Amino acid sequence: ISSASLQSRVAPDSLAILRIAQLFTTAASVTAPPWPTELNNTTVRLTDEADATVLAPISFVGPGQINLLLPGELTPGKVRAVVRTSAQLFEFDIEVATVAPALFSANNNGRGVPAATAVRVNAEGQETPVEVARCAFACVAAPISLGGEGDSVILTLNATGIRRAAELKIQAGEEVLNVLGVEPHPVTPGRDLVRVRIPREWAGRGAVDLLLVADTVPSNTVTILVE
Repeated sequence: ISSASLQSRVAPDSLAILRIAQLFTTAASVTAPPWPTELNNTTVRLTDEADATVLAPISFVGPGQINLLLPGELTPGKVRAVVRTSAQLFEFDIEVATVAPALFSANNNGRGVPAATAVRVNAEGQETPVEVARCAFACVAAPISLGGEGDSVILTLNATGIRRAAELKIQAGEEVLNVLGVEPHPVTPGRDLVRVRIPREWAGRGAVDLLLVADTVPSNTVTILVE
């Protein structure tokens, strides 16, 4: 499943979770890239329909779960996964799509307020950070003020599964917003930063559902709050 949406749709060069109920191992993780292709005596070998075989970089191994990066060189289609630990071996097939857009949420469950940042830019180009989420026991949407005339609010969403997309757009109901820019996350492999301007016409709208469309494939839905 996608690490962002938790939906069963993944793509090359995206972050994914393998859930294997019978996987019994102690937990181990790495925080800083480059991630190893062997962690806690565990490897994930992937073979695509072109018979190309690669080892997936792994960031976490624990009971029932492996967090990894699906390598960018994988050919979309059926991919054979071989998971090997010091004591267990698993083999199964996964489907890898060309694109599998997914937005990270602040609560890591693929819904609710996005894991995002925002800045308000005034007419002189000065930027002021804008709160998107408020987190205590859980994260909720913070009211986003669009400021005065001449101000713009730029929202930066965290996404994965979009590296092979020819076209990206943000959709809010029937409205479509053009993406201002996309760039790789400076630290986390497989994660991308997607920038979009919040329209001034949304002032006072309240909760707005957003999804990212890569080519014609929609992501999971996240929600911001516009005051």
